[in-house]
Amino acid sequence: QQVEIISISSPDGVPVSAVLVGSRVTLPVAGQYELYFVFPLDREQQTLRVVARTFALGGIALVLLLGAVAFVFTRLVVDPVRRAALVAERLSSGRLNERMRAHGEDDIAKLGKSFNAMADSLQTQIRPLEALSRVQQRFVSAVAHERRQPLTTLHQACEGHKARKR
Repeated sequence: QQVEIISISSPDGVPVSAVLVGSRVTLPVAGQYELYFVFPLDREQQTLRVVARTFALGGIALVLLLGAVAFVFTRLVVDPVRRAALVAERLSSGRLNERMRAHGEDDIAKLGKSFNAMADSLQTQIRPLEALSRVQQRFVSAVAHERRQPLTTLHQACEGHKARKR
């Protein structure tokens, strides 16, 4: 028995792949003959085209779905983290009134609430230190002024004394 893939013409003239199966048959009365069966593969080719089209459309749909998931993931996770970094930079530059927007109960919202509590705590602790710094600056300024005033008086007296000697 022999099997071969061949190309035949369909009734409408379009070439179609087919399987040709041939074998020698011996008949007791008639002798030896060759018997061939031709199995056209047009239905199988149509099925393969449908499967290929389905895979192509499924692949395109999968890529679009992955793109949508990545977009949503970016919006829900990465953007809030970027905003948190921006607020942290502003806070570190001295803008102590900066706060994060925190909505919901997810992990990003918990991060935002914790961040805001930390910023409130820092602001509460820094205010007395700022007031103390202002008092210290006034004290140093007053001491410097008081030290300069007697020295200025002595300097003027010395200058006057020198002028009288000449």
